[in-house]
Amino acid sequence: MHTYQTMLKLHIADVIGHISVDKLDYRHLTYWIKAMQTKGRSANTIKNHHGLIFSAIETAVRLGYRKDNPCRGVQLRSGENAENETRFLTHAEFGLILEGMGERYKAFTEFLVMTAPDSVKRPP
Repeated sequence: MHTYQTMLKLHIADVIGHISVDKLDYRHLTYWIKAMQTKGRSANTIKNHHGLIFSAIETAVRLGYRKDNPCRGVQLRSGENAENETRFLTHAEFGLILEGMGERYKAFTEFLVMTAPDSVKRPP
């Protein structure tokens, strides 16, 4: 419960919290999503908070406060974005890491890299 209250306070109330549940519509929700993106929130964070709003409005529908859930059909970005893509180190980058690493861990780290699946780029 405390987590939901925190989510509401930090990410929802300031943008759409003043709108009554029966007046909330698609435009408000898309505005809220854009506000979250502007704040630099990740796609997964937005999706999780949208889920909270969705559930709250579903309750309002069941209680008869509104006929539909405007969260249905709202397009959310996928959680897979450039920040989450796999990035492989270059040979030079891996070399720099090894240089800065304590001797105790070098052999084990090299072993892990050299025994990685074929899809992983290995240093020389």
